[in-house]
Amino acid sequence: MGTMTITRRSEAGEDVVAADPAPQALLDQPVPPAEVLIKEARRRQRRRWAFVAGVLGLVGGLVTGVAVSSGSPPPPPRSPHASSASTPGAPVDSLSTLPWPAQAVASTLGVRSIVATTGNLYWLTGKAPTGCRGASTATVPVRFDPITRATSRGAPLAACTEAIAVAGGSVWALEVTGTSLVVASLDPRTLAVGQSETFPQTTRDPACALQACAALAGGPGRDLWVSNGGEVWRLDPASGAVESSFVPVSTVAALAPGLTGEVLYTSGADPTGGGAAVDEYAVASGTLVGRATLTQCLQSGPAQLAAGSSDVWVSCRTGMAGTASELSRTGLAAVSHPVTPTGSNGPFFHMMGVTVETSDGPLWLSSAGDLACADPATGTLLAKETLPASFTFGAHAATGGHLYAAVANTGVVSVSAPVACFGNGAQGTGSPRVAGVSG
Repeated sequence: MGTMTITRRSEAGEDVVAADPAPQALLDQPVPPAEVLIKEARRRQRRRWAFVAGVLGLVGGLVTGVAVSSGSPPPPPRSPHASSASTPGAPVDSLSTLPWPAQAVASTLGVRSIVATTGNLYWLTGKAPTGCRGASTATVPVRFDPITRATSRGAPLAACTEAIAVAGGSVWALEVTGTSLVVASLDPRTLAVGQSETFPQTTRDPACALQACAALAGGPGRDLWVSNGGEVWRLDPASGAVESSFVPVSTVAALAPGLTGEVLYTSGADPTGGGAAVDEYAVASGTLVGRATLTQCLQSGPAQLAAGSSDVWVSCRTGMAGTASELSRTGLAAVSHPVTPTGSNGPFFHMMGVTVETSDGPLWLSSAGDLACADPATGTLLAKETLPASFTFGAHAATGGHLYAAVANTGVVSVSAPVACFGNGAQGTGSPRVAGVSG
């Protein structure tokens, strides 16, 4: 028989063409033992792996060399919920899921009691338990300039500082001590503490003795109000001096001056034992001019108030859920609005409650699932967005066409609300329309 041309792969990886003996001659050759064949296969496999490892090592060295020479090491892995930056104004990863554009203002946690003026935003930060029982961390006031986006911090205040308010161009904070309430002025720019006024705590309501019933609210013009639950005082916002006072019909847990400066709204537990009571007082005389009893509200927490020009919005917990409703200034009669279907969540009804605020023009409603703006006079929705499931807005206030809010696990954020929120298509006026804040 003739010869057959066979191509083999050499150990060096080259093709070798050789004339091999005829098939019969190959069959006549002795076959190596199995042990020899196995050892030879393993030897060749080790050489192949060594070759692959060498190539990978060369590639890795080149990549490392490029990174070192450029002075920019690869960034560490990021948590999917981590902030992309900690500087004011930098976008936060979780904020990118909001339909309305949002930016981080400050990464400070434990933010509460946010108020706004035409040129500044103020808030308190620090851990203070409900009712300030066992508070050990000092509360710090913070000022934010929306134009420069710069924040400045004041000196620490008492651990149990319940609220901050603005009135007549002045900034005031409400501190709760063991036996009294202290209303202290803060410099609008430096936040340095100035003069202060001291008021006694009330023993009128046992609940106030435990939860330190304390409320502070500033309104338009020269309205600054403080209450210990059993008495209400009107202060001069320039000096803190008491101008007038009155004893309310029922215990006060929240305050909201009317935007016209003629009335003051209060909320607290209904003295008859059913739900919450919302009262309206004439500023000039301190006399009661209107009352509404909200039987659907729980007595365990104060109904939140947001005053309009001719009405007041009330939000309260009804159990696991919460609701927001409007009361007319005329006798605090309920104003009819479209009702959210039973069992459904919406801007005016939501599980875990609804927060209301009137500032910079619109009524703002936030919950664990929605953020909306509405006409405070009619309740007509102007714009709404759905919040991610992990997003929860806390205290908030608006100025200059932006809504500023405390967001759990994020800090303070700035939300660019649609122009529809401001009715006439223009950005907000920046006028301070700040609802009352309660302890």
